[in-house]
Amino acid sequence: MILPLVLHPDDHLRRENTEITEITEELWALLDDLHATMLAHDGVGLAAPQVGRNVRVAVVEAEEGDLIELIDPVIIDSRGADVDVEGCLSIPHVYGTVERPDEITVRYYDRDGDELEMTCYDFLARAVQHEIDHLNGVLFIDKMIERIPEDQLESYMEDKLAAEIVEELAQDLPETDATEQTEPTKGNTDTSAAAAAAEAEKTDDTEDDAAADSASPAEAEPKEER
Repeated sequence: MILPLVLHPDDHLRRENTEITEITEELWALLDDLHATMLAHDGVGLAAPQVGRNVRVAVVEAEEGDLIELIDPVIIDSRGADVDVEGCLSIPHVYGTVERPDEITVRYYDRDGDELEMTCYDFLARAVQHEIDHLNGVLFIDKMIERIPEDQLESYMEDKLAAEIVEELAQDLPETDATEQTEPTKGNTDTSAAAAAAEAEKTDDTEDDAAADSASPAEAEPKEER
């Protein structure tokens, strides 16, 4: 069933949400309705408070067909940081940048009541954090760094994607080894040594010739012994 969305500033979005103590058919129906409502509005996640139910339940489907149902989710570890644009089905036509960890580990229960842990990254990590914020009465506008006008959203995303591609290409370029640039090869070293030796020998011969030319005749010719 597709449920009506609760829109900001409805106080359902700010209320405390109770934990689930029992797996029931009513809970299963809520999970199914959250998913159906999310898909009907082209969302990637939806939390129970967004349909007026103040319980700690949410669904996320960052990739088509990969549905994650979160019951009493808790983030137990997080790493890194990334800034990206977010929006919200309960706050239509509002978009802005939010900084979040780009890797998180979440502990939660599935619809069978089994406790699970999941580590997720990048966009999925962002979507899960956004929905857990809803369960804590927090909205993305509370963390918004910069609002992006709706008519500039497409160009902003294109520029961000282009910048990410350039950064990835730069990281893939091989680093130049300064040692290889400055040190000659062994062959070059041997050739240089031979050339230096030949030059030194040539210099010695030149100096001997110059010394002979500059000596006086008396000094140049040995004297007879008397």
